[in-house]
Amino acid sequence: MPTGLADDYGSRAYVIYGLLPRFSVGIIPIIGLNHGVGLGDLTAQAQYRLTQFQPGRPIPTMSVVAQETFPTGSYDRLGSNASNALGAGAHSTTLGF
Repeated sequence: MPTGLADDYGSRAYVIYGLLPRFSVGIIPIIGLNHGVGLGDLTAQAQYRLTQFQPGRPIPTMSVVAQETFPTGSYDRLGSNASNALGAGAHSTTLGF
């Protein structure tokens, strides 16, 4: 049985900078609003472009990306409202193509 209603809002912003023509770096911060503003986990990203789309050619733009998420958001001692959690409580690594 629910003990109360909660209004939670969150935002994830991708802040990416093209360091070199084929290489970009950035961060992905998470911001949440639930009875006050809080910061969630922070992700750092690096991306390398392998190919770039050119009109009339069948090869799409392809990149490899590596992300590391740091557990900077709250994940325990949340009180009576579990939606106060803004983090996972663990590091995570993601590799993508």
